[in-house]
Amino acid sequence: MSPFCFPEMEAATLIGERIAALRSLTFDQAGELPEAGGEEALVGGRKCVLTTFRQRLRRDEILVTVQLARPTLLGLGSVHREEGLVFKRAGSVRDASREELLASGG
Repeated sequence: MSPFCFPEMEAATLIGERIAALRSLTFDQAGELPEAGGEEALVGGRKCVLTTFRQRLRRDEILVTVQLARPTLLGLGSVHREEGLVFKRAGSVRDASREELLASGG
C-alpha cells in the first residue's frame, strides 16, 4: 500500500456507513446540519478526519458531502476520498455526481 492511499475497503465502509445514515434525512433535516463537522477516525492504523459538509446548491437542493482525509508525509497536504448526497425539497435523495462533488470544492 502506498503511504498516500487509503485501505480502500476500510475507507469505503466508513464513508458508506455515514452516507447510509444521512440518506434517511429529510430536506429540512439536511438543511439543519452544520456547514462542517468532523471527527477523527483510524483507517489502516493511520489517523484521518471524517468530515460532513453541507451546502445549498440551489434554493431547492442541498448537497451533503462526507469526506475522509489524511495528512500526507510532513503534513504539507492531504489525500481524501468523498461521496455525497443531493437532497431535493420535493423529497427525493440521490447520490451526488462526481461533477457536483468537484464543483463543490471536492
